[in-house]
Parts: sequence; structure tokens; C-alpha cells
Amino acid sequence: MSWTNPWAWLGLATLAVPVLIHLMTRHRARVQPFPTLRFVEASRRVPIRPAQPRDAWLMLLRVCILAVAVAALAGPRLESDARADAAARTLSRVIVIDTSASMQRPTPAGERAIDAARREAERFADDAAAVVRLESAAPAGLLEGAAAWLRTQPGMREIVVVSDFQAGAVGAADLAAVPNEIGVAFHRIDTAPHTSPLEWNVGGVAVARFAFEDGATEVEWKASSAGAAETGVVQLAGPSERDRAEAALDAALAMAAPIARRAHRAGDDVGFVATEASDRAITIVYPGYEGRAALLAAAEPLNATWMSDVVVRVASAAPIAAAAGSRASTERDRDPLPFTDAGRVAVDGRDRLLVFAAVDAGTLADAALLSAILESRDAAPPITELEPRRVPDDTLAAWQRPAAAIGTDHASDDASDARWLWLVVLLLLGLETWARRDRRSRGDEA
Repeated sequence: MSWTNPWAWLGLATLAVPVLIHLMTRHRARVQPFPTLRFVEASRRVPIRPAQPRDAWLMLLRVCILAVAVAALAGPRLESDARADAAARTLSRVIVIDTSASMQRPTPAGERAIDAARREAERFADDAAAVVRLESAAPAGLLEGAAAWLRTQPGMREIVVVSDFQAGAVGAADLAAVPNEIGVAFHRIDTAPHTSPLEWNVGGVAVARFAFEDGATEVEWKASSAGAAETGVVQLAGPSERDRAEAALDAALAMAAPIARRAHRAGDDVGFVATEASDRAITIVYPGYEGRAALLAAAEPLNATWMSDVVVRVASAAPIAAAAGSRASTERDRDPLPFTDAGRVAVDGRDRLLVFAAVDAGTLADAALLSAILESRDAAPPITELEPRRVPDDTLAAWQRPAAAIGTDHASDDASDARWLWLVVLLLLGLETWARRDRRSRGDEA
């Protein structure tokens, strides 16, 4: 037997109440007519025994009522074979889907690995009574939280990780956060093997060429160049600001850390492709631009995750804070952010992020703002996503453990057997009412 609300047992302290009431009840003497007392010698009344509870059976009945009520509040749950079989058939499952950049590669069937992973996740969800789906580029970081939720669920519990299991995606140390009583399963999504070199174009600064042979990776770096036209950033400035704004963009390209724009397989278009700069169009609107007020009025709220990410990252960029002292406007210095507003506008059927700068064109703070925007917009997956190695199948098999039917500390109110105890409480109350009325009919105090 288990209890869904064991703290209710503290209510046993109330059992002392009927005992105290019966001890404090005074005995009422029965009046008898007597002809005369003048010949009876006077005597001093003294207690001959300590007070004792009156009507012990009624007191015991009331104690039983309170005891059974407390037990019902504690929520008893009888463990039967039928209930154990039903719990064993109940499966709670957390499905963790890897969304890292390597999952954008094609499978042997030609579809994206992430699409295949989501389809497999649906299949796993159909077999479970309670399901939570989680997606992350770092699936190992979700295992502890998944285990915490599963600990609150009854029956069988399991975590399923769907990934290509690139080296480093999940490790034995990550599984230490999952208790032994929770099952762990791995489902691999196969991706097309690397049969030709990959190229990694790094933000107009360098190009890396990757070759994979016998499980080893060879990297060759060479210089490259790119102009402001390749940045995908449009600057809207006043006539006196334009030259300075362009100079700030050139400086920003030199300040920005190497950002990966594209990785592709030499000779064809099938391979790992990062987000292109042109897919994330940004316009910087400077304070001197004559149409700034009209653009601000026409701007709509952000509706893309990448736009929100850019705004958050730029707002916390350290280079801008360091360059804040170069702003020309004393009034704008009171604003800790390098921009006053951000929104979006549709241009040629495509949404464009609008950043309304709070810095003067051509200043150091302007270059820092542009550099932060470039880095935030083009934030590429780590270079380790080109790692060709995978976690071996035998290692994944060794890490797996089946979902087993286990006991649970959690049970719903519907699973409690307290209703039978409440029925006993009602019967005892009826018996107590009958006993109290019978006592009154005999002239005793209730």
C-alpha cells in the first residue's frame, strides 16, 4: 500500500480532542425525592478517584471516526496485480530531437535529416501515453530536464534521442544525469557520407577546405576577400552621413570575427549549407536619414527568430559598450542601447529587419554596431559540425537501457482508494448519531 498524501497523517493529533471532551464532561447527578435530611449526619465531600472518561464506547467511536477520516485524507492506494499490470502498460516518453547543423545534411533517401528525425519522433510518440518533444542543437543538455519530468510520471519511463550522433552530440557523462530507473533509447538518422571535400567560406576573410580520409580530417586555409556589397546590409543615411557610414561598414568588416557564410561540397550543391547572408536582410537607419520617421511608423513587430536573436545579441555586444564614449550626441548618450527601435518591413515580398541606429554615422560606436550586427546575423554553427565521425553503433547499444515498470511516488487522485474509507466514515457517523440519541433518551448528557 502507498499513500498519495502522507502529510495528512499529521491530522492524528486531532484524536486527542474527543478524549479531552469526555474527560472534561461533568457527571450530572440524578435527582431523587427524599422525605427529610435532618436526621442524616453532615459529611464533607472529597474525591475518591480521579476523573475518568464517561461513556467509553461513545468516546472510542468518535476517535475511530477521526482516525478513519485522517487515513482517507492520506490517500491510500492498494497495490494489486491488476493495477501493476496497468501501470506496466503505461509509457511516458521524452523525445529529444537533434537540430544541429549536421542534421541539415541529406539522408541516403535524399531528404533532410531533420525532417526524417521529426517523422520518426511522431512514430515514437504514438506508442506512449504521455509524450514531451524537445528540439535542440545540443541534445545532451536536455537529458537532465527530461529525466526530472519523467520522475513525476507513473509506469514506464523512457528518453529517446533522435540524432545523426555526430561525435560529441551525446556522451557517457551526459547520461549520468539520467537515473538508472529511466530507460534510454537512441535512434540514428543516417546522413549521406562525405565523398568529396567541403569548403567553408569565412565571412570574406578566409576559406577552409576540408578533406575526409580514413576517419581523419585535413583542413587547408587560404586568404579571401570580400567587399561591403556581399554583406547584405543596407545603410540609409543622410547626404552628409553616407560616406562616413560606408567607411564604418568597411571598418566593421575588419573588426568582425570570421563568420561562416557557406559550406558546400565541391562540384555539386549537395552538402552542408549554412544560412546565406542574403537570407537575412538588414537595413540600418541612421539619425540623419530624411525618411526615418516614415519608416519607423511603417515598421511592424518582429516575426522571425533570427531577427529577435540579432536584436538581443547586438544589445549586449561588448564592443559597442566600449565605444559608447564616441557618440556625438549628448542626448543619445543617455540611451544605453546602440539603437532606439527595431522592426521589420516587407520589401519585394521578403521581410527585412530595420535597426534604427542611435549612434552617429562614421563613429567608432557605429563601426562597433555594424560589426555586432554582422556577427549576430551570420552566427554560424561551430566548425565542429563538419566533423565526419559518428558515435559507433556498439557504443550506443551499450549506453541504452530498456524502460522498465517501476514504482512511482506520484499518483493522481483518481488512483486513490480513499472512497472506501469515506464510506466507513459515513457509517461510523450514523452509528455515533444513534448512540448519542439513545444516551439522551436515557437522560444522560451527550
